[in-house]
Amino acid sequence: MLHHILKYAETRGLAAEVGFSERPLKWLIAFDDRGENPEVIPLGDDKKGQLQAGCPHAGTKAQGKDGAHFLVDKLSTVILYQGTEVPTLITPKFETFVDFLQRGSPFMQTLSTAANALSSPANRLTICKKLKHLNAKKGDFATLRIGPVSLVDAPNWHDWWRNEFRIQRSSPVDQIGKKKKGNSFKMRCLITGNLVTPVERHEGKIQGLKGVGGRGGDSLISFDKDAYRSYGLVNAFNAATSQETAKVYVTALNDLLKKHRVSLGNSYIVYWFKQAIEGTENDPLSWIQTSGEKEFADAMDQVTKILESISTGRRPDLLTNEFYAMLVSGAPGRVMVRDWHEGPLRELILSLQAWFDDLAITSISGDKVAKWSSFERIVTALLPLKKFSQEYADWIKPIGAFSRVFWRAAICREPFPQAVLGRIVPLLASHMLALAEEERRRPSERSQDYPALLNLVYRRMALIKAYFIRKGDDNMKPYLNPEHPHSAYHCGRLLAVFARLQRAALGDVGAGVVQRYYTAASQTPGLILGRLAANAKNHLGKLESGQFDWEDQIAEIMGRIKDVVPRTLTLEEQSLFALGYYQQIASLNAG
Repeated sequence: MLHHILKYAETRGLAAEVGFSERPLKWLIAFDDRGENPEVIPLGDDKKGQLQAGCPHAGTKAQGKDGAHFLVDKLSTVILYQGTEVPTLITPKFETFVDFLQRGSPFMQTLSTAANALSSPANRLTICKKLKHLNAKKGDFATLRIGPVSLVDAPNWHDWWRNEFRIQRSSPVDQIGKKKKGNSFKMRCLITGNLVTPVERHEGKIQGLKGVGGRGGDSLISFDKDAYRSYGLVNAFNAATSQETAKVYVTALNDLLKKHRVSLGNSYIVYWFKQAIEGTENDPLSWIQTSGEKEFADAMDQVTKILESISTGRRPDLLTNEFYAMLVSGAPGRVMVRDWHEGPLRELILSLQAWFDDLAITSISGDKVAKWSSFERIVTALLPLKKFSQEYADWIKPIGAFSRVFWRAAICREPFPQAVLGRIVPLLASHMLALAEEERRRPSERSQDYPALLNLVYRRMALIKAYFIRKGDDNMKPYLNPEHPHSAYHCGRLLAVFARLQRAALGDVGAGVVQRYYTAASQTPGLILGRLAANAKNHLGKLESGQFDWEDQIAEIMGRIKDVVPRTLTLEEQSLFALGYYQQIASLNAG
């Protein structure tokens, strides 16, 4: 996995130099040529600031009590700003920041001017007052300007900083991580296989996982517990790599999480291709976030076109292309890789076609396939409705384990576990009752929640259908299948016909067949359907026309159930009951 991440960095030109990084600058603290008359200038937008490449980065040493970065750091370090108009007392971090400026001044004279300007209590007080007025935060990153020169943009200090950073990082160690003077040792790099001088700690943090359990600055490789250590090795010597390689994989992962991240429950899908694919129209995985009937149709059409271009040889570049995908989330301070998959692009497209086909389900009108939902909404169909006051992260927490299941079902054609039905079936009765309640109203009188309810029913019926297809059931169709071999499916159909017959005979009676009997019939049809069949005879007698049509439908379904209505239904059979009920309703609407 890490090998492919390095390749991604190399092909995209992301192999950033050690000792430098990209920072979100929000403030420019400006002085005149003499280091006087301080001003505060906002950079970029109000939220993220301005991304600045090539900022000097001192590594993990800057995180210590007396550590700091050079030229670019947080306001609390640069100017002792703590969110108030008065700066705090001198701190070791501030002293280190100013000391860096003085040490670099022989190579760039304005660095000395900047150091002297920051050392002035009057300047610090003026700047903190201005920052407070602008609602700055102490954690915002800032840099300095002397006269017209923004120091971070000047080239004069780069060579000095490279040498200074090398000196700061040089700490020869022996195999158990203890300091050892005069020599160093070599180890095989975990990622490249080269013989390298390993680093004790990998520089840089993985950003972008705060929304899925991380802190927003997490480590992929770290060993802070005894249980994670082997052969007496401590810290990152358990996964030896050079400082340069560590820098590259961190840069690449941050780029992937920024540009190629898709939300999936409480995880993120990060994917890319061996040969970069330009434009969403050529990206077979762009459908993951697709929502809406037209968008889904376009996505399906595009996947088909890509497969045809590979098969006919029109796109030989795609024939040899490969994809890489991982499922990641965060734990406090750590990056958690939940799944990794790689393979030929052609196999991925075939898997996606199977995913589309297996999840296709008729709309409630019965005359077309229901509109598509985004990948994440399909996963969250396993959950009850989100409460108004409930946080999204808390709502999706119970289905964290299903993220990998659904992802691999989509890209590897893997089956769904029965636990998916275990989540869906207990939720079906209440939603089928709510759907029946909405269906008995005129379209103009339906509630504003009806579209969302209908979409949820679509997703759950689609998942039931896909579950049985992946289990080997060839009788699953998007629309009603009168020839399905299982009696539970036809028991659901029969309930739908009885409910529609009651409405045809009696009109709107309020709590009808579905509201009164769906739950019991879906669990113990043998105890319920006989009673409903007797009531159906009374309803048939009240029809002014069409009696024989209704009798034919009931006879056809009873013929499929055959001699004995099942007394009880298992979990799988209850889901078949629900699917038969829904598809019969759609068929009646179409008729």
